[in-house]
Amino acid sequence: MRPKRWEFDFAGLEGEGSGDMYKKLKVLCQECGIGSLKVDEFIQNYKFEKELLRRLTETVKCISKLYVLEGYNFASRDMFSLADPYLILRCGKDVFDDRKEY
Repeated sequence: MRPKRWEFDFAGLEGEGSGDMYKKLKVLCQECGIGSLKVDEFIQNYKFEKELLRRLTETVKCISKLYVLEGYNFASRDMFSLADPYLILRCGKDVFDDRKEY
């Protein structure tokens, strides 16, 4: 029996409409007798993992708000006054120092 030749555009698995391309790939694999190998599922899972990894490692700029509600046991630095607490936040190379606003 002569093997069936088939051509498939794997570039079509990228982006919009890729769901239809996976269905076509599954049908082609079934026709060729390699459907039990689940090549289409392997490729789909591989593409999903690559996309997930790309999205998880992508840098996202955002604005954060931090609310400090309470503080305990601040040491007094002056002899006859209360403590003057202030907040210093560090995130990577960025530093927010609120010492002047204590």
